[in-house]
Amino acid sequence: MMMKAVALLKDGSAEITDIARPEAKRGEVLVRVEYSALDSAYEEVASRTFIPGSLLHNLRASPLVAGWHFSGTVEGTGDGTAGLKVGDEVFGHLQYHGSTRQGS
Repeated sequence: MMMKAVALLKDGSAEITDIARPEAKRGEVLVRVEYSALDSAYEEVASRTFIPGSLLHNLRASPLVAGWHFSGTVEGTGDGTAGLKVGDEVFGHLQYHGSTRQGS
């Protein structure tokens, strides 16, 4: 199954693209994003100068999915996600860290 995402390309440009829909792993939830935002770090992230050594700097994943601030509805849960269920409305922020999965 595919989904739409704003992708940051290696040249610093961005485009709307189709990517594979992820599955929620242990300790994770899958959120259908209704709203997403970019913050003041966006320019540094796009130019790959933000947090050397992180996922955002190394661009291990290409394209890098933008939108680390989000709100939406839980669509799936992995094991170990007590307190959240499909249909719950949620909001959050993905940390700028190498262990963080892709953005919204």
